Amino acid sequence: MTHAREPRLLPVLVYAALSTAIVSSLGMLLVPTVSREFDVSVSTAQWMLTVNLLVGAVATPVMGRLSDGPHKKRLLVGSLAIILIGSVIAALATTFSVFLVGRALQGLTYGIVPITIALARRYLPADRVGRGISSLSVTVATGIGIGYPLTGIIAGDLSYRLAFWFAALFVVSAMLVVARAVPQGPDAQAARHRFDTQGAALLATGLGALLLGVSEGPSWGWASARTLVLLGAAVVVLAIWVVIELRQAHPLINLRVLRSGDVLLANATAIGLGTAMYLGLSVVSLVAQAPSETGYGLSLPVFWAGFVMAPLSAGASAPTAWSTSSRAGPPWRHCCPSARPWSPCRRCCCSLPTTRCGRCSSECSCSAWASAPRTPRCRGSLPARSPPKNSAAP
Repeated sequence: MTHAREPRLLPVLVYAALSTAIVSSLGMLLVPTVSREFDVSVSTAQWMLTVNLLVGAVATPVMGRLSDGPHKKRLLVGSLAIILIGSVIAALATTFSVFLVGRALQGLTYGIVPITIALARRYLPADRVGRGISSLSVTVATGIGIGYPLTGIIAGDLSYRLAFWFAALFVVSAMLVVARAVPQGPDAQAARHRFDTQGAALLATGLGALLLGVSEGPSWGWASARTLVLLGAAVVVLAIWVVIELRQAHPLINLRVLRSGDVLLANATAIGLGTAMYLGLSVVSLVAQAPSETGYGLSLPVFWAGFVMAPLSAGASAPTAWSTSSRAGPPWRHCCPSARPWSPCRRCCCSLPTTRCGRCSSECSCSAWASAPRTPRCRGSLPARSPPKNSAAP
């Protein structure tokens, strides 16, 4: 990558993440509007959220794993193109089924951030990687916070279809700047491993059954045969997926890191906060736009409903994302730019990760107190440090 492109890369990645975050915020506010436009019930219209989240839940780990490979730019541009197609389909849809297809394709927006983070880690200078990842993390919350009032303004004064056309134009502009600023060609330093197709298929099946059962449980009945079969099948398939992933040398999701209490707690907290935030935003959106005759609705037009939801999304998540990502930078230093985190250090009792150099394949010791080996092809090394308190020497 040329030095002329380095200053432009981070703003371009932030812009790409911002555009997709705004696209992902389109659905929730428009549920009552879509219900009226396509003459379906509100519970049926909420499938525009369910199918979007289902695709996103499967696409995110798949795209995250693919972003570790050599074709990061191709993956980002291709994903943006699919999101663009979904936005156009949603804008032109004349039936609710076709509209759902567009919303499903838009589900890839959730997997864009892992790709941009992978590009930032690979191409940004070492002293800017931490700040770059922090900026990308905050951009997600900021984009959602901007998307709700923006959707309300466009759909309230004009048409909900124009909101999807605006999303399409936004994604086109992101594709153009990504094609211009991100380095061309495959990443020669990226790891090349066989993709875990079996793990991806099992994860998609298990999550699909789980989300379908949870989404339709209230209408089918939690004790109905269909709900119980779906939830039971989800548990069985996901259990098989866990067993297979633990046996894979290069799994789709490295579940071994969950053995660390800190990692498990962080992921459990993120799942809990994400679930609570999603449920809260869904309820607020419906209550804000429900007729006052219902006894609980505020009967707000979509224009003002977007402004009601904005502080709940951006205000609640942005400060947390900023403080977490800016403070909790990687607790290791790479022995060279292509080093990547692997597993907890086995040579000592601390839980900091080790790194493995992608160029010379030498494994670096725990950076809390040890120094990395030098090889003829690896110029850098980890700085020697004193052992952490209450830790034994190797």
